[in-house]
Amino acid sequence: MHTATELDVEQFAIEIDGRPATREDALPGWDRHDRFGIVIDTPLGAVGASLLIQLVITAYYDADPARRGGRPQYPEIYAFHRGRGYGDLSFYDFWPPRKEVLVKDDPAEIVGALNDRAVTRLAVPVRTDAGDDERLRGWSSWADLTTAGDLLRSAWAYSPSGRVPESDFVIRATDDITERNVSGALDPYSSLARYRDLSDEEYRAALPGPTTPGDMERWAQSVHTRLDEVSAEERADAARLREQVLDGSVATETYRRLEPSEALRMLSAGG
Repeated sequence: MHTATELDVEQFAIEIDGRPATREDALPGWDRHDRFGIVIDTPLGAVGASLLIQLVITAYYDADPARRGGRPQYPEIYAFHRGRGYGDLSFYDFWPPRKEVLVKDDPAEIVGALNDRAVTRLAVPVRTDAGDDERLRGWSSWADLTTAGDLLRSAWAYSPSGRVPESDFVIRATDDITERNVSGALDPYSSLARYRDLSDEEYRAALPGPTTPGDMERWAQSVHTRLDEVSAEERADAARLREQVLDGSVATETYRRLEPSEALRMLSAGG
């Protein structure tokens, strides 16, 4: 749970409709019961939403500061991998592994999975067409969509490239610490190697919060078992996309704000 102590709202600068904005403007009414979800359908696609993910994490901890230490918790964030795994995201604290959900490549199944985890804030891959409501209808033509409509309070379109056409929401990093989790996702081999090279004393000092050596071993094994989800070429492609949003060592990402119903419909749209 390293993000509990490493991330802070001051590490992000926000613009909405071309004007400076606050986290409250970006995440209106955020409270301790909010849960964030991101749908992923390309290798390491979530990297394009790295700053949004990390901004949300600061809101999660600031809503109840005891989560950082008094009652230590991982953030309530969920990644929904559509049809197959698209790369481990535990470096962002999508942890334990149940926070990364493998769902069928079916819009109705995805809506059901969002509801099962009571997701209230949602990021979806950007699409150019409007989508097809009929593809969102599962066992009951209305029930899951009604539930999702009740739950969702904010939604955004993101791009694996970090840049969305016709964006109205910009997040800029003001501290390069926000790229550490990106680097871990893009190159987990190096991150695992760093831990293996630590002395016993250094290893214990590096453990975040109440994490035990056994916890770390289980985490490393989980990351290792998922390395083949993304090929070396796909990792290289994702790294090149990331370089394009960097100014020196900090990134700028753009998004488009969506009505919740629009975000759900986007799940049914073509690429």
